[in-house]
Amino acid sequence: MPHDVRHRITVYAMTDVGMVRAGNEDTFLIVNLDTSDTWTPVTVEDDPPEHLSSFEQASQGTVLAVSDGMGGALAGEVASRMAVDGVRHHMLHFQSSGTFSGFPFHERLRLAVEQANSQINNESMSNADYAGMGATFTAAGLENGVLTVAQIGDSRLYLVRDGRIALITHDQSLVWQLVEAGHITEEEAETHQYKNVILQALGAQPRINVVVDQIPLNRGDMILLCSDGLSGRVRAEEMLEIMTKSAKLRDACEALIQLANDRGGEDNITVVLAQFDGDGLPAPGDLMSERIERDPNLPYEIDLLADSEPTLSPDVHSADAAALLGSGDAPSGFSAKVTALFGKVTAPMNAEPTRSLDSNPVTAPAGSKANISPELADQIAKLNEETDQAVPTAVGIPALTPELIAAHNEMLAGKKASDGHSESGTEASKSGKAADSTVETSPGDDGGGILGPIVTMIAILALLGLGTWLLNRQQVNAEAARAVVLDSASRVSVRVRDLRQRLRVVTPLIEGLSPGAPREEATQIRERIAANLDRITPLVDPAKALPTTVTEAEKLVGTIEADLARIDEVLSRAQAAASAAAPAEGTAAPAAAPASAEPATPSNSAPSNR
Repeated sequence: MPHDVRHRITVYAMTDVGMVRAGNEDTFLIVNLDTSDTWTPVTVEDDPPEHLSSFEQASQGTVLAVSDGMGGALAGEVASRMAVDGVRHHMLHFQSSGTFSGFPFHERLRLAVEQANSQINNESMSNADYAGMGATFTAAGLENGVLTVAQIGDSRLYLVRDGRIALITHDQSLVWQLVEAGHITEEEAETHQYKNVILQALGAQPRINVVVDQIPLNRGDMILLCSDGLSGRVRAEEMLEIMTKSAKLRDACEALIQLANDRGGEDNITVVLAQFDGDGLPAPGDLMSERIERDPNLPYEIDLLADSEPTLSPDVHSADAAALLGSGDAPSGFSAKVTALFGKVTAPMNAEPTRSLDSNPVTAPAGSKANISPELADQIAKLNEETDQAVPTAVGIPALTPELIAAHNEMLAGKKASDGHSESGTEASKSGKAADSTVETSPGDDGGGILGPIVTMIAILALLGLGTWLLNRQQVNAEAARAVVLDSASRVSVRVRDLRQRLRVVTPLIEGLSPGAPREEATQIRERIAANLDRITPLVDPAKALPTTVTEAEKLVGTIEADLARIDEVLSRAQAAASAAAPAEGTAAPAAAPASAEPATPSNSAPSNR
């Protein structure tokens, strides 16, 4: 049974709408499972009380999380909020349950994320207003001195130790797999046309594969969870500099968000920072990570009203983690899959290092770096088997159907077979040269066994080369066209900000007009401008902008500028009329003067409506 490792957690979180989006679909979660104290943007609007921002971690643990919603209208906001609420609710239920409290912490966290996914998927399928909604979810579960990371999507978790920063999570996105496979660089990924294509999201499918890793904490460790609104604009070394130079976690959060906004702020930005201290944690040492696969006995469907579920395997991972904290040697549970990040390699075995943004290796399971196409095809094929339908990777990208995947795998199998034949032919040729010279061969025997595979291999390589060239050319053209669209969308966004400022300036002038036709006309135009500005915002959203939407946005900008000019004309006419009427108002009115005329006697004067 793992011992109780107590330590202090200091935490701060912020979320910001950014500079372009009309609403904020990001959210975060901080919940102390021992006390049920919770901090989300909904529960705490300002600075949290002391017991939420700094507290001693007891036996039940803590969950910190970031979620980035997606979907039309308010669906993204609904999905991310359902994600954090669902995980919190299930984690609190599991620890009070006679059955689930016996499950290992990492499996309870995995199960809570899976159940939140089911709730979002059910709501998406049953409510037309929320059809297609989803959310990323990256959580840091803290229990007994061990950090459990659970991830769906591309929100990230970084760990800072001994003055270095490492990216712990791996984006579950098409572009990140291209980066890890060596097809593109991280710099190219930032502007790639498919940079927003994620392979998993809560609510997108009835079932998901929650990626779970465990890392023993050290004294002084800091973690940063963030949505891609931050990681897409701020590099890891810049995050490290801000975190280490800031006096308080709040200052670091504010500085990180401000930097992302200064660089465009095209997306919502959410940051959660936490620091861990206490004698219960070991001194800073090697950073080790272990992938935890799903326990086969873990149920998929849960009835919270019932308390009869299967028993899981012993919590060997938590026991190993506890043993690691109490000794200098890595236990077997970790040593099979871990490597050192900040120092000597502890036990690399068959693990392959992956690149963090500061070029330090972080462990991934052996074999996880397979070629991009089979790996991606295998992931989506598994989802197809469960859902019995094609799974689209993103809007505008063709669905990967089982037929396409099978054809792709058949092509790869053919290439491997050809390579094998080629190697066999080469070995045969070498054997022929070394054989006794008295052995006679008939004409064509030597060439007939080798030439065919060689010609086949050359033909295949030529076709693959041509296909690669065409694909690269198409990708370059598509990326260039996408860059033009994003540049145009950015220029429109700048004009929209200027127009909003102009509207704020003229609004009090309109409200200051006397009741009458000019004021009514100006008010109607102002309302029309406000509506058109709201229409433009989603049209130039970098994640959704298309040539047609940008063109529509530019037309609306022209309409708004014409309407603002019209308001200026109305205000000018009203001012001229008021100036012309001013001399007459100073003259005493005759007996037959209209009731609205201002009397000459000051004691009987009435306030003016101007």
